[in-house]
Amino acid sequence: MRSEQLPLTERTSSDIEDEVHHGFRWGSKRSFAGISLVVFVAITIVVCGRSPTVEVIVPARVVNLVSVQKGKKDHGEDTSDQEKHQEEDEEDEGQTEEDDDTKKQEGEEEKEEPDFSKCSWGRANCNATKCCNSPGMQCYEQTQWYAQCRQSCKEGPDPTHWDALPWTCKELGERSDGDGKCSAPGEDCSKTQCCQTPGTQCFQKNKDWAVCKSECMEGAPDLEDANSDPWSCKPLGEWTRGASDWVAEQCTPEGEDCTKTQCCAAPGMQCYQQSEYYSQCKPDCQAKNPDAPWDPEWSCKELGGRTPVSAGASAGKLADWATKECKEENTDCRATKCCLGNDMQCYEKNKDWAVCMESCEPGQHPEDNNETWSCKELGPRLSSGLALKGSPSLFCWSLFQTTTYEMDIMKAQMDQGAGIFQCDDYALLSTDDETVLGKTPDGVEAKTIQVEKAEITQSVDGTAGNAKLFINCWRVIVEDGRWKRHAWIIKVDPDAVIIASRVRDHLRPHVMENVYVVNCNAFPDSPNFPMMYGSVEIFSFRAIRTYAEKNGQCMEDMGMMLPQWGEDYFMTHCLDHIGVGRISDFTSVGDNVCTGGNCADAAFSAFHPFKSTDDWQQCWDLAMGKITNPPPPVWT
Repeated sequence: MRSEQLPLTERTSSDIEDEVHHGFRWGSKRSFAGISLVVFVAITIVVCGRSPTVEVIVPARVVNLVSVQKGKKDHGEDTSDQEKHQEEDEEDEGQTEEDDDTKKQEGEEEKEEPDFSKCSWGRANCNATKCCNSPGMQCYEQTQWYAQCRQSCKEGPDPTHWDALPWTCKELGERSDGDGKCSAPGEDCSKTQCCQTPGTQCFQKNKDWAVCKSECMEGAPDLEDANSDPWSCKPLGEWTRGASDWVAEQCTPEGEDCTKTQCCAAPGMQCYQQSEYYSQCKPDCQAKNPDAPWDPEWSCKELGGRTPVSAGASAGKLADWATKECKEENTDCRATKCCLGNDMQCYEKNKDWAVCMESCEPGQHPEDNNETWSCKELGPRLSSGLALKGSPSLFCWSLFQTTTYEMDIMKAQMDQGAGIFQCDDYALLSTDDETVLGKTPDGVEAKTIQVEKAEITQSVDGTAGNAKLFINCWRVIVEDGRWKRHAWIIKVDPDAVIIASRVRDHLRPHVMENVYVVNCNAFPDSPNFPMMYGSVEIFSFRAIRTYAEKNGQCMEDMGMMLPQWGEDYFMTHCLDHIGVGRISDFTSVGDNVCTGGNCADAAFSAFHPFKSTDDWQQCWDLAMGKITNPPPPVWT
């Protein structure tokens, strides 16, 4: 794009113009020194009497860029964001342009080099070149001054870009040949050298294999890999960006009108238009709400880009070799360099000994006769848990009566491997005698663990005062110890429908945080809300570890209130009291005791309540897409 020239004496040359990098900065303190590539500037001095005349030969593109930057300032636009990220563009250019006039060393044979100067690399500004070197890329316009090579483009602000300026998405030039599709998790990215998932990088294992991961430890095995061979961890390509810093501050919160911003602050949210006067940040959109057919119809037009979800923990399963070869806590892990306990790391004492521990300080260890430890880390830390069915791993448990409808619902879940039986491990608790439910589809016997009974009173809000009973349950779970292998521990009511794969998607960005989930905000003006409703209670590994260590403080400071509290009210106050943090997820459960949720709505990861096997099964089938909701009634 050509713009009005500054009043400089210039001689344009296509050879010289091709030498100029797109990133010339007007007004930079470094002036010409700020140009990333060498700019060929010839100064011819002609002596006329006493005063020399200086003729500056400046490539046309430099003059154009000077005009562009000056024009932006004349129109009051802030160019600081473009300048701030200029060096990133220069690095992404990936190819320094050759100087056609560079003299070869005497006697050296000149080699013909490919000419990459005419098109743009990576995130470089393609406004002038209007073409892309990377395969399958199209040059899309953001503003009249900036364009970028991308696989696709959506009008409006892009949460992954470094500024909030909207994109016009005007196509400049032709799309480059080839397939520009990046690799999905688990795919070999050796050739694409790029990743679809935000917050990941293509890392090489060896010359034959590379995958997209959020982290990689050189010389160590990957616990999701087919074998335990070490990885080189050489990065290929560039890091796939997540949401930029400006998104959280400038974009619209979930559930609010996003018509003006056309972007959403919460990860995974998209701004959907209902009408030209109202839009909302939501995970997905339906033209008609089956639960409220009287609501106005939505156009569901997408405004701007969807805010990406950070990769967080890997979504892959633990490899078979890892479950067999990795070590338990306080066992020698020198050979395998991996541990089965969550948040465990293999630490070296010396060349003859290493064990799995949570942490290790170099120096003398009093618990080991004051011997000296190097505390060198061997292999990766297990942070996603023992992910046998999916990652991050889930340990789920339910308390139920074996002589009521609850037993029928639990058997129905077991028979089809549904509900909590899709978690990586589970515990079945009951105050009744130990009872065998049967065998799961994978041949494992499912039986209950007996829990000590406790008096059930009436709580201050009119619900069951069952805090003491569930304190007994948590004592059993903590002593059982299997929770220590998993990233998340979830208490699920027997009449709740839980979809484990969706729960993992909701929780993946928060792995290894010391948090629990508040899932209901039915009364925003109440000081007790938002809070955790008891149908589906979600706790991180570190939250339960904190509870296991400090629950005595809750007993001492709150024990007198237990007869008046429900178990969810107690756990909310106890975890707050001992320093466990909160995360809000009001789509973690569509609870009709709170604000409800349709079983066909894929935004929710659980639903409640369903007091019969048929009702439970119908919700499960709706959630799995096996059946559809009946059409809403037509009123005449």
